[in-house]
Amino acid sequence: ALVAALKSKDNAIRKASGKALVKLGASAVEPLIQVIDGKDVQLQADAAQILGELGDRKAYSSLKRRLVSNDRLVRQKSAEALIKLGWRPAQSEEVHFFMGQQDWDNVVRIGPSALDSILPVLKDSNKQVRTGAAKALGEIGDERAVEPLSQLLADSELSVSWTAAEALGKIGSSEAVSILLKHLGEEKTRRMAIWALGMTTDSRIVKPVAQALTDKDPVVVDLAVKSLGKMGPLAVEHLLSQFKSNDINRRSHVALALGETRDHRAIEPLLDALENDKTAVRKNAALALGMIGAPEVVQPLLEILQDKSSDIRASAALGLGEAGAETAIEPLMQALAEEDEELSWAATIALFQ
Repeated sequence: ALVAALKSKDNAIRKASGKALVKLGASAVEPLIQVIDGKDVQLQADAAQILGELGDRKAYSSLKRRLVSNDRLVRQKSAEALIKLGWRPAQSEEVHFFMGQQDWDNVVRIGPSALDSILPVLKDSNKQVRTGAAKALGEIGDERAVEPLSQLLADSELSVSWTAAEALGKIGSSEAVSILLKHLGEEKTRRMAIWALGMTTDSRIVKPVAQALTDKDPVVVDLAVKSLGKMGPLAVEHLLSQFKSNDINRRSHVALALGETRDHRAIEPLLDALENDKTAVRKNAALALGMIGAPEVVQPLLEILQDKSSDIRASAALGLGEAGAETAIEPLMQALAEEDEELSWAATIALFQ
C-alpha cells in the first residue's frame, strides 16, 4: 500500500509515503526493487530515490539497468541512488552513468565511443537532455552525428535547434556544411545556420554568408558580421572586394565584419573609408579599426574625435576603447566633459574597456 501511494496525485501523500518506506527499512527494499524492475515509469523515479536513501546494495543491479531508461528522471534518480550506495561505474558503464546525471562534460571526455549511447537521447522528451546531447556531440566532433543532429534543426525548442546547428558547425564536415548552407534559404532556420557556419573553415561558406550582410532582418545581418569575423583570414579577401561596393549599407556592414576578423590587411582600406566615405561607413570603420587594434590606427581615431559628426566622434571613442592604447586615455578623459552626450557616454564606456 505504501508503494502504491507513490502514485498519488497529492504531493503531500507521495512525500509521506516515501518517508514511511524509508522508516520501514530493509523490508521495503524488495518491493521497491520490484517497482524498479517493473514498467511503471511514474513509480520508478520515486523508487530509485528511496532505494538510495535506504542504502541497501541489493538494489545495485536494478538501478544500473535503469541508467538506460527512456525517462530522464528515472535515469537521473537511479544515478543519484547509485552514488549514495557507493557504486562507481566501470569504464563500460560510465557513459550511461554520466548521462543519467546530465554530466555532459564527462560524456564528452569519453569521446567517440560514447556516440552510440548519446544518439538515442536526441529524441528524449526533455529539452534539456536533447540540448545537452547535441552539445556533447558537437564537442566530440564525430561525423556520424551529422545526420541525427540535422533532424534537430526542426526542433520546436529554440535552445535545442540552435545547439544542434552549433554542433554541426563545430563538426564542420563537408556534409555538415552542406546541410547548414541549405538552411540559409529556410526562413525558420537561417539565423542559426548563419551563426553555425561561422564556426567552420569551408571556403564555400564565405560568399553566401556575406550575401546576408544586406538582409532585411537586422538579426541576420548581425549574425553574418560575427560569423564572417570568426572566419578570419578565410573571409578577408572576399570582404575586401565587397568593401568596394557602391551600396553604402553593404560597405557599412562589411566594415564591421572586417573589424571582427582582426586581420591587418583591412587597416588601409578602413583608414581610407574613415577619411573619405559616407557617415554610416565612417562610423563602422572607426569601430572596426579599434577592433583590429594595431598601433597605426590610434592616431587617426584620435584625430576624428574632433569630427563635426557626433556619431563619428562617439564611434572614434568606442574604437579607441577597443584598441586599448594608453595614449588615448587623456583625450578620452577630456571627452567626458564634452556637452555632446553621446560622445561623453562613449568615452565613459571606452575608459572602462
